[in-house]
Amino acid sequence: MKRKIIKAYDNYAKYYYSKRLRKRFVNTYIELPAMLSLLKNVKNKKILDLGCGPGILSKILAKRGAKVTAIDLSPEMVAIAKKYAKVNVQLADAEKLPFKSETFDIVCSSLLIEHLENIRMFFKKINKILKPSGIFIISTAHPFRNIEKFNNYFLSKWQTGIWDKRYKIPIKPHTFEEIINSLVSCNFAIQKILEPKPIPKAAKENPEEYEKYKNKPYFLIIESEKVMPIIKTSVLRMRINTN
Repeated sequence: MKRKIIKAYDNYAKYYYSKRLRKRFVNTYIELPAMLSLLKNVKNKKILDLGCGPGILSKILAKRGAKVTAIDLSPEMVAIAKKYAKVNVQLADAEKLPFKSETFDIVCSSLLIEHLENIRMFFKKINKILKPSGIFIISTAHPFRNIEKFNNYFLSKWQTGIWDKRYKIPIKPHTFEEIINSLVSCNFAIQKILEPKPIPKAAKENPEEYEKYKNKPYFLIIESEKVMPIIKTSVLRMRINTN
């Protein structure tokens, strides 16, 4: 499946990059502003941008003073991001992260988990590379869209998504319950959940698309914080008794 995803994004890379530069609606007016609303104070912060694509978010964060490392699985996306974002961009697998423990202050993952089979294992690895109290921000297609696209909210098998009406990309739906419980089980404390609407200026700049997206959730964005594991009371009591 991973090879299919790489091939799909390699084929999509140049077109997607051109669309982003021309203000692709769902990214420019919904997902990106919501992500940035959670990334206001990033100066001198070490940030990992996972699944960076053409580097749109990476470039903005670098301009805000962050020390950005970006990775993507698609060689074509990496080539574009290196030229556009001008940050440390690496070809790497988000499920096999090449970083030491407690390296980053913040990890961002934009529209990535819908291409992963086991998100719990992924979250566990993110927790490892974050510094204590580090922040993990993810965006994903809103699980509600499973009903709209597949007529089945609880669908858990790999599907074929159609990007921009022509590019076929493998996707793995995840429910809201699965995402939240996986984060909590990996010692993340949920700080904020966003179901963003298009920003107000979209109504003027692209009224047709604004009307299309203003009344339904398109993305789910979650900010969480790395926390220390909770020691169960029974285990703690046992240790006290043995001493």
